[in-house]
Amino acid sequence: MITSLSVISQLLRGKITNEKFLPPSKTINTYNTYGLKQYKRNVEILAMVCKKYNIELLLSSQLTLYKSENSPAEIDKLPYGHTEYYLNAFNLGNNSLMKISNSYDNTYYFNPSKYIETNLDVLLDHIHPTVEGNDLLAKYMSRFIIENILYKTE
Repeated sequence: MITSLSVISQLLRGKITNEKFLPPSKTINTYNTYGLKQYKRNVEILAMVCKKYNIELLLSSQLTLYKSENSPAEIDKLPYGHTEYYLNAFNLGNNSLMKISNSYDNTYYFNPSKYIETNLDVLLDHIHPTVEGNDLLAKYMSRFIIENILYKTE
């Protein structure tokens, strides 16, 4: 959100006008049916714009209730079924974010599942956090930002 506000602010001040620095391979719409390819392209464009204008970018994985084994109560909250499909999709998305963050020195990757075990106390359904889940996300994300972005050593 902060990154988005920074980009919008620079747009309004006229500092971002013509993005000719973006390589055509990243900006040409390929109209493919693979959502992952479009997702990676869009995130990488955001990373390139942020790098160009010296804006720090934090990419974060999505917490999900989908996991290799769910309780019956958790399964009732997973509206789409197809657990293996969604686990794979989340993993591919996470790997894409990690790879993009490794390609840009101003881009950071945060994986909240390293700190938060998902269950019905943390998530209302497949991806929407509870109040406790939001509190945990805020706690760990702010700690990550402070340790890795605000006070990073160069």
